[in-house]
Amino acid sequence: MRFVDFWRRYVEAKMAQKTHCKGKAEMVPKWSPPPGGFLKVNIDASTGRDSMRGVGVIVRNNKGDIMVAEHKSFRADWDVDTMEAFAVFYGLKMCWEVGYQRIEVEMDSKIVVEALNRRKNLQNYTSTFIHDAHTLGSLFTSISFSHVRRSANVLAHELARLALASEGGKIWLRECPPRIAALIELERQCTLLKCSVLND
Repeated sequence: MRFVDFWRRYVEAKMAQKTHCKGKAEMVPKWSPPPGGFLKVNIDASTGRDSMRGVGVIVRNNKGDIMVAEHKSFRADWDVDTMEAFAVFYGLKMCWEVGYQRIEVEMDSKIVVEALNRRKNLQNYTSTFIHDAHTLGSLFTSISFSHVRRSANVLAHELARLALASEGGKIWLRECPPRIAALIELERQCTLLKCSVLND
């Protein structure tokens, strides 16, 4: 809970100071809702000890409400790019199975996003998962892939980190783990203060 406690103290300090983010240094990217009729899918991957790997996926609507959240852990000797590419395929598979058709995918791996948008060629397992993501993505009514900074992808990042502490996977429908719920509350407080506290 150390991460959540840190941000809670930061928000409280901002409230006490009545800071409104007038300086450019504080104008960092944060999560933004999708347009009406679309869902925002944030995806991330993590690596741990002993070849442990984690994936985090969270889907939210234009009101910021959670539609579904999921994390999964497993062991593999994949590098970071391969993990990020697999995470995208895993997230798309989850969305397809749930029945979502109009989605905006965001992640903080610029290399993988460029590959998904066909601006970069990757090799080995990474290219395989990119191909699989393209194939599955073609089935959606509308889909886009965008790169964002970690500060705009923090919920998926934390889900992927939580996955490393568990075996297998878990899915939440219209709810989420307490740690993620606390981060969402901080995000809402931040919006009310007109400042971004979810910085890198």
